[in-house]
Parts: sequence; C-alpha cells; structure tokens
Amino acid sequence: MDARAQHVTEAMREAGLRCTAPRLRLTRFLAGLPRHFSAEEALREVNTGEGAPVSRATLYRFLGQLERLGVLRRAQLAEGHSHYEFAETQREHCHLVCAGCGRVEEVPSSALQRQARRLAREQGFGTQALALEITVRCCDRCA
Repeated sequence: MDARAQHVTEAMREAGLRCTAPRLRLTRFLAGLPRHFSAEEALREVNTGEGAPVSRATLYRFLGQLERLGVLRRAQLAEGHSHYEFAETQREHCHLVCAGCGRVEEVPSSALQRQARRLAREQGFGTQALALEITVRCCDRCA
C-alpha cells in the first residue's frame, strides 16, 4: 500500500471507521489516481478491474466520509458535478475545465490567487477560501 493509501487508512481507523474490503479497494484505487476525479469516473474505472463490484451508494458514502475526515476536498465545477482531489495537495492552483468533454486539469496559479485576494481586500472582503475555474476547449473535437 502506498503512502497516500496508508494515510487514508490511518485516518479511517482514527475516526473509528471499519476498513472493509470495498473501502480498502476504493482507498487503493483512489490513492493511485494522479488527477482530479468525479464519482462517476471513479465508479466506472474501479469496476473495470478485478474483484467484486463497488456500488454507487458505497462510493458516494465513502467519498463523503473522506471529505468529512479532511482527506478529500470536493470542488463543484461549472460542468455540474463534483470533482474530488486529495487535501494534501495544498499548493495554490486553479482548474481548467473543458466545456466540451469535461476534462479537468489543475494548473499552478499563485499569481492569480494573489490578484484575487487583492481584489477582495480592495472591496472590503477577507478571503476565507478561493476557488478559480477557467472554462476552456481542450481540443479540436471539443470546439
């Protein structure tokens, strides 16, 4: 089990959650994803592998539990459904979201984040959280 999966498993145990076979399978699978993911993508991909299928209800409950534990962050993107990322990814970034196919890419955005905070201060606001999303077209097929 890699370090990320081990961290998730430890967080589950500390919270008193049982490490059932479906949860451990999801943990190993999700920990290996290099990018943001939607619940539907994760469900489709985890169920293409070997082993007993994971139900939609099990996946959504598990994602909610990981979010409450602070292991995952959920981003509600303009495409209409949530994407998840591991909370350990603390560097500032924004999301590029393809309006055609829904692909999501994370890009560094320190300058954009600083500018957004400055604009908020100028309007008399303090920044609690900042989420930047830029809608793009990723390829000729999506144009």
